[in-house]
Amino acid sequence: MDDYERRAAERRKCYLSARLFLNGNTSSLDAVVRNISLLGARLDADDLSIVPSEFELLIHGGTAADTKHRARRIWVDTGHMGIAFDAAEALR
Repeated sequence: MDDYERRAAERRKCYLSARLFLNGNTSSLDAVVRNISLLGARLDADDLSIVPSEFELLIHGGTAADTKHRARRIWVDTGHMGIAFDAAEALR
């Protein structure tokens, strides 16, 4: 079964800048959101080995408002990470 068949929500391709806030907001990491759904996203960044299992993610909306999510790491590979949002709604 491929990743597409396992997803509960359809993802759409995008290219949005984002920032991961780690360790109680004591550090951060810039990333790019490459695809997104209501339930999760795929991120690209340089050093994902420093990302803990749970973190906050700020997605810069481009023409829309920025959104902040609580997120958890599902998988990680060199330069790429799949995440799930803890709740379908953004943290305002």
